[in-house]
Amino acid sequence: MPVLDDRYRTLAHTTLNAARHTLAQHTGPEQPTLTDLLHNAVDTTARTCGGTRPSETAWLWAEAAFHLAHAAGWNPSGLTDPALPTLLTRLDQRPHAARLRLLDTAATRTAPTVIPLPEPTPTPVRVTGRRQAGGCGCACTAGGFCGGCGHAGCGRRP
Repeated sequence: MPVLDDRYRTLAHTTLNAARHTLAQHTGPEQPTLTDLLHNAVDTTARTCGGTRPSETAWLWAEAAFHLAHAAGWNPSGLTDPALPTLLTRLDQRPHAARLRLLDTAATRTAPTVIPLPEPTPTPVRVTGRRQAGGCGCACTAGGFCGGCGHAGCGRRP
């Protein structure tokens, strides 16, 4: 899959969503082809964003067609692959629901990414106080004087 910068990723995502929306509205036996859907969606996107040059609209159509073919499991050689129109024609033979899923998958894959903020790492809580002197059987654990056994609670105190 090509790496898209944010502007082109947003345009491709908008185009694929517009095509999906148009296809979802057609429920009758007469279904528009994916080529026509993409051309109409590119025109809509170009009018919406304003200032899109003809070279960008051609790129946008090829980008949307590429992502549709890729969502179908095919690996076109790139945006200039001459087989893209043929692949779209083959996708037109699929049922209505499958074409909607393909458009949805392609639109999801081109969705602008939002980088989540990392979860703050909790600071370790230091436990204050003395250690318990358990485990030693000498008199210092009972409060007496043991003569300095050296365990952590002793300190040679009476």
